Amino acid sequence: MIPTRSDPPVTGAAVKTALYAPPVEPDIERWREKIRHIDASELTALSVSDHFLASRQDSIAALAALAACTDRVRLMALVPCNDYRHPVLTHEAAATIDVLSAGLLVGTVEECTEQLLERRERLGLNYVDFGATGFAEVAPLIHELAGIRDPAGSS
Repeated sequence: MIPTRSDPPVTGAAVKTALYAPPVEPDIERWREKIRHIDASELTALSVSDHFLASRQDSIAALAALAACTDRVRLMALVPCNDYRHPVLTHEAAATIDVLSAGLLVGTVEECTEQLLERRERLGLNYVDFGATGFAEVAPLIHELAGIRDPAGSS
């Protein structure tokens, strides 16, 4: 049913909204002011993407810059191109950005990769060579380097 103007307002959970972050511009202070204005608004999240043709900036560097300018709004990469980024370096970058942003980074590299694989499976897309190696093959190495024990106790 489509709500009409006479329907009572929906109450409960707040509506979550996100916006693509404005691209970094030569006047960096003007850019920071835009980001602070967005952070003070009711928006929930700012996002960046890793599209080769659409992006004008590196998403990891952009997320780090956003982390330095925000206090409240969540940060996320909508299209992380993990296929061409080294998984250990991507994990380290995400962990660093999460610390710089005081926990505002949405999702981890592992969560994003799992979601991507689940979507591909639901759509019936068979991508055998997920990057140079699948994340599942690299995850134990990342966990070992980070000193994380497997919940099952096998590592």
